[in-house]
Amino acid sequence: MEPAWKEKRDPQQHPVRFLAGVWEERTETHLTPKELGQLRNLRNSFVEKNLGDFTRHVIEWMLDPVHWWRFCQQVRAESGPGLHYAPPHPHVGFLLKHRNRALKLVRWESRHSTAPADVSFCTRLDQWEFNEWKSLLLVHAADKPDWLAKIEAADTVTDLQRIFNDLPETTVGSTSQELQTQKSAE
Repeated sequence: MEPAWKEKRDPQQHPVRFLAGVWEERTETHLTPKELGQLRNLRNSFVEKNLGDFTRHVIEWMLDPVHWWRFCQQVRAESGPGLHYAPPHPHVGFLLKHRNRALKLVRWESRHSTAPADVSFCTRLDQWEFNEWKSLLLVHAADKPDWLAKIEAADTVTDLQRIFNDLPETTVGSTSQELQTQKSAE
């Protein structure tokens, strides 16, 4: 007999349970309570540097053995000599630890895909990144109407990154003490 919680797997109402069901079905394993907690942490709000609404796509992509192998090779390459072990099969804890690398890899591998799920994933992730860049720039250019106009006119992340690179050095990377010194010198 299945536990009652396993019947509640609606992706909208119970996303973690849904993801646990996908994971268990595709890997033919049962998740431990610790792994369920890790899956919940992976799914938590994207603002907290977890995957949020992107979790489902990342997990479905990672559960393909070839994709998992590619992910592990990427993690090894980026980690250098300190990483001696990468699990041969999908592991929630490993994915949680390297979630940002996973997100980058899935985005990179999906960039030329025409599958509707991949296109939607890339579009949503690009929009999220655009909004993050725009918010950052609006903070740095708060009192500068000419910069605000450039930011509002930007259409892509690349446009926003160019604006960021063009910002005067006094607004980017300066400590509050350096800014106060510059203001008092003026």
